[in-house]
Amino acid sequence: AERVIMTGDFWEGDRTGALRFGFHDLWADNLEPLKDMDFEHVIAGHGGPFTGKETIGYFQAFLRDLWEQTKALHDQNVPVADAAQHVDLTKHQAHYANIRTPGFEEATIARIYQVLEERQDGK
Repeated sequence: AERVIMTGDFWEGDRTGALRFGFHDLWADNLEPLKDMDFEHVIAGHGGPFTGKETIGYFQAFLRDLWEQTKALHDQNVPVADAAQHVDLTKHQAHYANIRTPGFEEATIARIYQVLEERQDGK
């Protein structure tokens, strides 16, 4: 009746959140069903409550861009530390204040590399 959803770290509105874990390519797709749910208010794992379903699309675009850029660098055999410096997500800074310059957290890039390598090995 209150039209509230609790998303934990799954979706945090104007925050990119902790991305050192998970499957970033699947994460974007897994957010899709939220768009059809009837809610107005969101209680996330961090930050205050917020409204605005449009932020689902912003986060999906961010995750897909992060995945695609990191995968391209992985496929070019760029070391993780170098890839972390070259990933450029600044086109998303209008929605995420923590994105100010090119470069991204090395632990997140390492996680994406790990997933890519495990999939190559058939795991």
